[in-house]
Amino acid sequence: MSGLLIFGGIALGALTLAWAVTWWVWRSPPALEPHEYAFRAIARRLRLTNRQKAIFRRLARSIDADPIALLICHEAFIKALRREGSVSENDAQAIESRVFKKRRRLPRVFLA
Repeated sequence: MSGLLIFGGIALGALTLAWAVTWWVWRSPPALEPHEYAFRAIARRLRLTNRQKAIFRRLARSIDADPIALLICHEAFIKALRREGSVSENDAQAIESRVFKKRRRLPRVFLA
């Protein structure tokens, strides 16, 4: 009888452990490249909309750069705007005022 209880306890422990590992792996975020992780973190901190993030990604592709470069460097942002040309004036001004006028909202780690 006690052997059955020991076996049952071990089986229950193994099932619980398997469930916990499966749940942890399922819930863990996919691994991101460091530049993508930084872009998402800063964009979230600046409260950029999905549309604004899509604009940053499109602008970054136009100058063959990472989107994080446009968030950090105002000159790269202006260069991409000039090259792309399809971003409306209102969108460009809204993004510029949100990102480059509010630099104090960024954590000190992100500012050079």
